[in-house]
Amino acid sequence: MNKTFTGLTGSIDQTLWDSFSEGPLSLRFYVNDTMGKIAFEEISIFKDITLPVITINSPSIDEIFGSNAPGYNLTVVESNIHMMWYTLDGGLTEFIFTGLTGTINQTVWSALPTGNVTITFHVVDAAGNISFEEVKVIKQIPTAPGIPGYNLFFLLGILSVVASIISIKLKKFNK
Repeated sequence: MNKTFTGLTGSIDQTLWDSFSEGPLSLRFYVNDTMGKIAFEEISIFKDITLPVITINSPSIDEIFGSNAPGYNLTVVESNIHMMWYTLDGGLTEFIFTGLTGTINQTVWSALPTGNVTITFHVVDAAGNISFEEVKVIKQIPTAPGIPGYNLFFLLGILSVVASIISIKLKKFNK
């Protein structure tokens, strides 16, 4: 199929491009000078319309984490990964990573409030196809240990009052 164009830049006709399935393609560009001489150059390209497939192996849905940021382990089915990143704030801040295993940024994790946290992992391939998967985890910071069933300040207050009463009684008794 021949398409005529002028100039040195342009784009492939979208309808024509869409008519080809994924796979290797050859493009041949012809030029014709005023003397009628024709030359061409051919390039081979690969049409990639398949989205990367991301599997989050860990963390698990509703897994509970404390002060330490969670680790992650992913499987990505894509032979031409261009970039990977994760977000913790609905996509406002992106944290680029390279390996399929790692740990969420500790500084950012520490700044997050307790409760549900959605971690969204993104992968873009060399053709610009973007996929994402997300997992909801729970950030739960344990409270300081105390005496079960007792409020420590209340208990100290009672002990102070009892100690004061005993002290007063001892002073009266020693007189």
